[in-house]
Amino acid sequence: MWHRERNAVKRGDPVSAPAGLLRSSLKTQIGSQWHPLCKGVPMRVLEGEQVMVRIFIGESDQWQRQPLSVAILERLRKEGFAGATVFHGVAGFGARSVIHTTHILRLSEDLPVVVEIVDTPEQIEKLTPILDEMVPEGLVTMEKVRVIKYSPGKRPI
Repeated sequence: MWHRERNAVKRGDPVSAPAGLLRSSLKTQIGSQWHPLCKGVPMRVLEGEQVMVRIFIGESDQWQRQPLSVAILERLRKEGFAGATVFHGVAGFGARSVIHTTHILRLSEDLPVVVEIVDTPEQIEKLTPILDEMVPEGLVTMEKVRVIKYSPGKRPI
């Protein structure tokens, strides 16, 4: 079944894969190239000046009964973003000045989580309505970054 979907991707047709496999509606993109380890999935090329967005949320934040960080990752992948990483913090405080920590005497159910995204300015423009929809509170920052290397590596997928 996956080989039919992979061939559809090569033709540029939208696909949906079974749960657990890469799900994406892939479009032909300027700057995309095929990578042999990605099994028919276009590899985005990021070089030079790009944009990084950081989304600061809490570990207990939810979106449609799943952790918000996971929901954001899945949405970004579906929308064709180059990549995102979730970092779990050991301590932090935000707008309410309440300290959240892993310290045993101050058990917290809402440790800090940061979702970091690096992509082209054009792709980042598409992020605003997604964040307006999914992130009701927290902090979002944006800055220019210089991409030195962006490569999938040689590990099999």
